[in-house]
Amino acid sequence: MTDWGRAADLLCVRAADMPADGWNTRRVPWLAGEIGVRYLAQSRIVEWWLHGEDLREGTGQEPNPQHWPVHLVCDMGIRMLPYALGLAGISYPSASVRVDLSGMGEGSWHWGLSPRESPAEDKKPDAWIEGRALAFALVAGRRVPAEAYLDDGNLVVGGDEDLATAILRHIRAYVE
Repeated sequence: MTDWGRAADLLCVRAADMPADGWNTRRVPWLAGEIGVRYLAQSRIVEWWLHGEDLREGTGQEPNPQHWPVHLVCDMGIRMLPYALGLAGISYPSASVRVDLSGMGEGSWHWGLSPRESPAEDKKPDAWIEGRALAFALVAGRRVPAEAYLDDGNLVVGGDEDLATAILRHIRAYVE
Protein backbone atom coordinates (compact mmCIF):
# COMPACT_ATOMS: atom_id res chain seq x y z
CA MET A 1 0.00 0.00 0.00
CA THR A 2 2.85 2.39 0.75
CA ASP A 3 4.31 2.14 -2.79
CA TRP A 4 0.84 2.50 -4.29
CA GLY A 5 0.22 5.64 -2.21
CA ARG A 6 3.59 7.12 -3.16
CA ALA A 7 2.93 6.47 -6.83
CA ALA A 8 -0.45 8.18 -6.52
CA ASP A 9 1.13 11.19 -4.82
CA LEU A 10 3.87 11.42 -7.46
CA LEU A 11 1.35 11.32 -10.29
CA CYS A 12 -0.61 14.16 -8.66
CA VAL A 13 2.56 16.24 -8.24
CA ARG A 14 3.58 15.70 -11.86
CA ALA A 15 0.06 16.38 -13.11
CA ALA A 16 0.00 19.67 -11.19
CA ASP A 17 3.20 20.71 -13.00
CA MET A 18 1.77 19.96 -16.48
CA PRO A 19 1.47 23.11 -18.63
CA ALA A 20 -2.12 23.82 -19.70
CA ASP A 21 -1.47 23.00 -23.37
CA GLY A 22 0.16 19.70 -22.38
CA TRP A 23 -3.17 18.29 -21.19
CA ASN A 24 -4.45 18.32 -24.77
CA THR A 25 -1.25 17.60 -26.73
CA ARG A 26 1.22 15.54 -24.70
CA ARG A 27 1.25 11.76 -25.12
CA VAL A 28 3.13 9.15 -23.10
CA PRO A 29 3.83 5.41 -23.50
CA TRP A 30 1.15 3.23 -21.93
CA LEU A 31 0.13 -0.42 -21.76
CA ALA A 32 -1.81 -0.37 -25.04
CA GLY A 33 0.34 2.16 -26.92
CA GLU A 34 0.60 5.91 -26.51
CA ILE A 35 -2.04 7.76 -24.53
CA GLY A 36 -2.77 11.44 -23.92
CA VAL A 37 -1.74 12.57 -20.44
CA ARG A 38 -5.30 13.60 -19.58
CA TYR A 39 -6.45 10.03 -20.26
CA LEU A 40 -3.48 8.64 -18.33
CA ALA A 41 -4.57 10.72 -15.32
CA GLN A 42 -8.16 9.54 -15.85
CA SER A 43 -7.04 5.91 -16.00
CA ARG A 44 -5.21 6.31 -12.69
CA ILE A 45 -8.30 7.79 -11.03
CA VAL A 46 -10.35 4.87 -12.39
CA GLU A 47 -7.81 2.41 -10.98
CA TRP A 48 -7.62 4.16 -7.60
CA TRP A 49 -11.39 4.23 -7.19
CA LEU A 50 -11.96 0.62 -8.29
CA HIS A 51 -9.15 -0.76 -6.13
CA GLY A 52 -10.19 1.50 -3.27
CA GLU A 53 -13.68 0.02 -3.44
CA ASP A 54 -12.15 -3.48 -3.49
CA LEU A 55 -10.22 -2.65 -0.33
CA ARG A 56 -13.28 -1.14 1.34
CA GLU A 57 -15.30 -4.26 0.59
CA GLY A 58 -12.50 -6.57 1.73
CA THR A 59 -12.15 -4.76 5.04
CA GLY A 60 -15.89 -4.57 5.72
CA GLN A 61 -16.18 -0.82 5.14
CA GLU A 62 -19.11 0.86 3.45
CA PRO A 63 -18.72 1.74 -0.26
CA ASN A 64 -17.58 5.29 -0.98
CA PRO A 65 -19.13 6.25 -4.32
CA GLN A 66 -18.35 9.80 -5.42
CA HIS A 67 -19.56 11.62 -8.54
CA TRP A 68 -16.28 12.26 -10.37
CA PRO A 69 -14.61 8.87 -9.92
CA VAL A 70 -17.85 7.08 -10.88
CA HIS A 71 -18.28 9.36 -13.92
CA LEU A 72 -14.66 8.79 -14.98
CA VAL A 73 -15.04 5.00 -14.72
CA CYS A 74 -18.16 5.19 -16.93
CA ASP A 75 -16.42 7.53 -19.38
CA MET A 76 -13.27 5.41 -19.62
CA GLY A 77 -15.30 2.24 -20.11
CA ILE A 78 -17.24 3.83 -22.96
CA ARG A 79 -14.12 5.31 -24.59
CA MET A 80 -12.46 1.90 -24.43
CA LEU A 81 -15.36 -0.01 -26.02
CA PRO A 82 -13.57 -0.56 -29.36
CA TYR A 83 -10.55 -1.94 -27.45
CA ALA A 84 -12.67 -4.16 -25.19
CA LEU A 85 -14.72 -5.53 -28.07
CA GLY A 86 -11.52 -6.14 -30.03
CA LEU A 87 -10.09 -8.15 -27.12
CA ALA A 88 -13.18 -10.34 -27.34
CA GLY A 89 -12.69 -10.76 -31.09
CA ILE A 90 -15.88 -8.84 -31.83
CA SER A 91 -16.20 -6.14 -34.49
CA TYR A 92 -19.11 -3.80 -35.15
CA PRO A 93 -18.00 -1.48 -37.99
CA SER A 94 -20.10 1.69 -38.30
CA ALA A 95 -22.21 0.73 -35.26
CA SER A 96 -22.73 2.99 -32.27
CA VAL A 97 -24.26 2.94 -28.81
CA ARG A 98 -26.03 5.63 -26.82
CA VAL A 99 -25.45 5.49 -23.06
CA ASP A 100 -27.56 7.66 -20.72
CA LEU A 101 -26.75 7.35 -17.03
CA SER A 102 -28.39 8.99 -14.05
CA GLY A 103 -27.49 9.54 -10.42
CA MET A 104 -24.02 9.92 -9.03
CA GLY A 105 -21.60 9.86 -11.99
CA GLU A 106 -24.33 10.71 -14.51
CA GLY A 107 -23.65 11.50 -18.14
CA SER A 108 -24.64 10.86 -21.75
CA TRP A 109 -22.50 9.44 -24.56
CA HIS A 110 -23.02 8.42 -28.20
CA TRP A 111 -19.98 6.32 -29.08
CA GLY A 112 -18.67 4.42 -32.09
CA LEU A 113 -17.82 0.76 -31.57
CA SER A 114 -14.87 0.54 -33.97
CA PRO A 115 -11.46 2.16 -33.43
CA ARG A 116 -11.28 5.80 -34.51
CA GLU A 117 -14.95 5.87 -35.59
CA SER A 118 -17.18 8.64 -34.30
CA PRO A 119 -20.87 8.54 -35.16
CA ALA A 120 -22.28 11.46 -37.13
CA GLU A 121 -24.42 13.79 -35.05
CA ASP A 122 -27.54 12.73 -36.94
CA LYS A 123 -26.79 8.99 -36.72
CA LYS A 124 -29.32 6.98 -34.79
CA PRO A 125 -27.53 4.65 -32.34
CA ASP A 126 -27.78 0.95 -33.10
CA ALA A 127 -28.23 0.14 -29.40
CA TRP A 128 -28.81 2.05 -26.20
CA ILE A 129 -28.12 1.52 -22.52
CA GLU A 130 -29.81 3.50 -19.74
CA GLY A 131 -29.62 3.29 -16.00
CA ARG A 132 -27.78 4.16 -12.84
CA ALA A 133 -24.22 5.38 -13.31
CA LEU A 134 -22.90 3.53 -10.25
CA ALA A 135 -24.24 0.22 -11.60
CA PHE A 136 -22.68 0.93 -15.01
CA ALA A 137 -19.34 1.85 -13.38
CA LEU A 138 -19.25 -1.40 -11.43
CA VAL A 139 -19.96 -3.34 -14.63
CA ALA A 140 -17.30 -1.35 -16.56
CA GLY A 141 -14.89 -1.99 -13.69
CA ARG A 142 -15.76 -5.69 -13.98
CA ARG A 143 -16.77 -5.87 -10.32
CA VAL A 144 -20.39 -6.94 -10.95
CA PRO A 145 -21.71 -8.96 -13.93
CA ALA A 146 -24.02 -6.99 -16.22
CA GLU A 147 -26.80 -9.55 -15.75
CA ALA A 148 -27.15 -8.59 -12.07
CA TYR A 149 -28.10 -5.01 -12.97
CA LEU A 150 -30.11 -5.98 -16.04
CA ASP A 151 -32.16 -8.35 -13.87
CA ASP A 152 -32.84 -5.77 -11.14
CA GLY A 153 -33.56 -2.89 -13.57
CA ASN A 154 -30.59 -0.68 -12.65
CA LEU A 155 -29.51 -1.04 -16.29
CA VAL A 156 -31.88 -1.29 -19.26
CA VAL A 157 -31.00 -1.98 -22.90
CA GLY A 158 -32.79 -1.23 -26.15
CA GLY A 159 -32.43 -0.95 -29.89
CA ASP A 160 -30.32 -3.95 -30.87
CA GLU A 161 -30.56 -5.61 -27.45
CA ASP A 162 -28.06 -8.34 -28.34
CA LEU A 163 -25.51 -5.65 -29.23
CA ALA A 164 -26.20 -3.69 -26.03
CA THR A 165 -25.89 -6.85 -23.93
CA ALA A 166 -22.62 -7.78 -25.68
CA ILE A 167 -21.30 -4.30 -24.90
CA LEU A 168 -22.13 -4.73 -21.21
CA ARG A 169 -20.56 -8.20 -21.13
CA HIS A 170 -17.27 -7.01 -22.61
CA ILE A 171 -16.91 -3.41 -21.40
CA ARG A 172 -13.86 -2.66 -19.29
CA ALA A 173 -12.59 0.63 -17.90
CA TYR A 174 -8.96 -0.46 -17.91
CA VAL A 175 -6.37 -2.18 -20.10
CA GLU A 176 -5.71 -5.86 -19.56
